[in-house]
Amino acid sequence: MAHFRNGIGRGQLRRLTHDSGADEVIPSWSRDGKWIYYTCNRNGGFQIWKTPAEGGNGTQLTRNSGFVAFESRDGQSIYYTGATNPALWTLPVTGGKERPVLDSVCCRAFAVVEDGIYYLTCLDRGSSINFHRFATNKNEEIIRLKEESSGIGLAVSADRKTFLFPMRSRNGSNVMVVDNFR
Repeated sequence: MAHFRNGIGRGQLRRLTHDSGADEVIPSWSRDGKWIYYTCNRNGGFQIWKTPAEGGNGTQLTRNSGFVAFESRDGQSIYYTGATNPALWTLPVTGGKERPVLDSVCCRAFAVVEDGIYYLTCLDRGSSINFHRFATNKNEEIIRLKEESSGIGLAVSADRKTFLFPMRSRNGSNVMVVDNFR
């Protein structure tokens, strides 16, 4: 995995991780910018690792599989999907016990916000964007979509009025927007 610092019209590229025998993919920043979470298959199956943003040795966090990871808004936990199953999991950023949050997240598409997690589910016909509320541990459907999602990713705007996600069409995949859903 490489790290690139951008300047005005120029930049500096340096290698951040150093395991040439493994795949190290899908990086994300910690909230304080001091850590990088990533997926690595160094010890067999894919797991979530973290490494200092300035470089150094990586630390494996998950033990039961991990693929896409994002840190909670308070910086205390990471939320991640399994590499071989559609469940969403969480554990402390310092490591520890992994616990399930949701049984299924379609296409590894979820976004962590202050009070919960927006996530995509696949339905028999189409898909839906849902919200898992931390305070009640309840799930609610936000919008049902006629089409099916087609790739990794779900992003929510800062004002939480717009979603971005990939959607399958007859000509491949396209990035879609849902505006003013509240």
